[in-house]
Amino acid sequence: MKSILMILLFLLVSIIKGLCAAGASDFMSDPLKLPPPDASAPVAEEPRTKKPLCDAWTFHLGEVAGLEKADFDDAKWRTLDVPHDWSIELSLDPKFPNGGAVGYLSGGLGWYRKTFTISEASRGRKVFVDFDGVNMGSTVWINGQLLGGRPYGCTSFQFELTPYLNFGGEKNVLAVRVKAVPSTRRWYPRAGIYRRVWLTTVNPVHISHWGTFVTTPEISKSQSAARYVDKEYAIPAELIQGKSVITVRFQAEPNSTAGGVFRIRVLTAAPTASKELPH
Repeated sequence: MKSILMILLFLLVSIIKGLCAAGASDFMSDPLKLPPPDASAPVAEEPRTKKPLCDAWTFHLGEVAGLEKADFDDAKWRTLDVPHDWSIELSLDPKFPNGGAVGYLSGGLGWYRKTFTISEASRGRKVFVDFDGVNMGSTVWINGQLLGGRPYGCTSFQFELTPYLNFGGEKNVLAVRVKAVPSTRRWYPRAGIYRRVWLTTVNPVHISHWGTFVTTPEISKSQSAARYVDKEYAIPAELIQGKSVITVRFQAEPNSTAGGVFRIRVLTAAPTASKELPH
């Protein structure tokens, strides 16, 4: 009986191999072997790119009218890279009113400008500028259009550039006005774009900036309900005890067929507090 089964199995495998193309035969002999890439196929855009925008800024210390305009001539300005702190470059003033509370440095008002280009391939996508830190009262323009401001100097912030950008190699000018007023509550608060700047490009449907977090509103001995949330839509998911990966299926918009799948790796147990590992 066993010999008959072996013969039938051999015949079945032979028939399948005969019906398969050469590529499929290769796959059967080596499932891990991938076909060579198609050189003629178009290269897909990354869904999110984040590039540094830190080099070759121009800087001017002091106030001058019209510096936010794209056609302003800043050729005689100082060229530098950010992060930059102009306050540390100033002379110490022992008679400054806030004295040692601000390192005997006065701060002041400064302007930064950055000229850059955006490729035609980015047209139809969304482009943002991210500032990791500007101290302190900052106002931002792109091509003469006011984007907004940030009064606080110790948090990062983002503005969308898309509606005002020039694509296809035409220049764009980012202008940043910074007013650093030394405070008596801090030791040496810095002045200027003292952290990195980034240019972020995403698809029209994307996860919003700071728009995601995971909560566990329900926890029991057998399982916990994990909830993934973005700024507009809540997407429920179940986290079963003992599993290290949860899979979430989501829609781009309510009642839409567009969407996707992503996975989150989680810890199955949290470390307990101890002298060696305090909580």
